[in-house]
Amino acid sequence: MTEMLTFGLIQQEDTEAMRAALDAFVRYLGESIGQEVTARSLDGYEALSAAVEKRELSIAWLPPLVHIQAPPRSTIPIASARRGGDDSYESVLVAAEGSSIEGGAKLAGLRAAWVDRWSAAGFVVPRLKLDAQGLDPRSLFRFETFAGSHTEVVKSVLDGRADVGGTFARFAKDGTPKTGGWRRIVGAKVAIVERFGEVPSDVVCASADLDGPTITRIEQALVGAASAPGMRDNIHVVFGADEFRTRVEGNYGDLRRAFEDARSRGLFAE
Repeated sequence: MTEMLTFGLIQQEDTEAMRAALDAFVRYLGESIGQEVTARSLDGYEALSAAVEKRELSIAWLPPLVHIQAPPRSTIPIASARRGGDDSYESVLVAAEGSSIEGGAKLAGLRAAWVDRWSAAGFVVPRLKLDAQGLDPRSLFRFETFAGSHTEVVKSVLDGRADVGGTFARFAKDGTPKTGGWRRIVGAKVAIVERFGEVPSDVVCASADLDGPTITRIEQALVGAASAPGMRDNIHVVFGADEFRTRVEGNYGDLRRAFEDARSRGLFAE
């Protein structure tokens, strides 16, 4: 009997639409490669990283920081996501629309909401950039909390539980935000307080334990997903992506070095 493959990812919103889209995606993936695939939703970035380290996942959707911290030679990057024609996105700090909040040193004393300690756009990159401005992110804010997802970060800002929140965004050429961590919230309007720069894309990785032909079939199925009947909508719901591409691009090396340096200086202490 052919071994079942497990597709791991961070648990998104637990809604009927999300569950249906994820079920349809793994069913498509299994049918495409001729092997049964089941989804495993992990509760947070650290849990996903642990599952990768223990080699419990055959395929995994890895955010940048989880990807760069995977044990050497344990995973093989096979695809990345494109969103609206973009291969990357930016880390931003947002406030409620109409807010007079400004960035830099004027953030002192505010309440901040972050996604997760392992979220590149939603915590790590903002912390690195604030440090580069000569600000100490460990003492800059009056209160900091982890909301668990980009959507919950934005909700925290909109309902007044936080003054600012770290999330992701994509921008048009004229600098207008096209989408971001607020995309799942109907009618949400935010103000961009600070742009922290580009973040490498999430990556779909295969376990190094898989054989070459299986990895090739997975890669082909991912690339073909956008043109499969009804599948483009499903990958948009689950991953916020329009399509997958085999070129995995992004400055992961610089992100790894900057993170490790900052961690050695205590900027990411538990």
